[in-house]
Amino acid sequence: MDKLYKPLVICGPSGVGKTVLAKHLMKTTTFKDLLQFSVSSTTRAPRANETHGKDYHFVTKEEFDREIEKGKFLEFNHVHGNYYGTHIEAVNHIRETQKRICLLDIDVQGALNVIDYRQLQCNFVFI
Repeated sequence: MDKLYKPLVICGPSGVGKTVLAKHLMKTTTFKDLLQFSVSSTTRAPRANETHGKDYHFVTKEEFDREIEKGKFLEFNHVHGNYYGTHIEAVNHIRETQKRICLLDIDVQGALNVIDYRQLQCNFVFI
């Protein structure tokens, strides 16, 4: 895979501003045509300003567990009583089909899991 399309992982603890930075990068003229945000899955309920499929894929714990069993996640974690995870197929779709850099917004534990996933090399920004 062309190094141009190496995923960019923005990582840090909860509440540090990862999503704010990711959204800013997506709006910046320099990067908006190069980056595509990866939408994670979660078992938590949507917040008032969130849209299914745009901010997260909101799923039940049973659905999330089935995806874990099938090995569908690049990374997943249990945080504050809910599961969060990134599908490897979503990352590959952005890289291979859309020819863009996949932008991931994940916590520290998720980033460590991405590092351990040897089939995918990424660039990391820790906040």
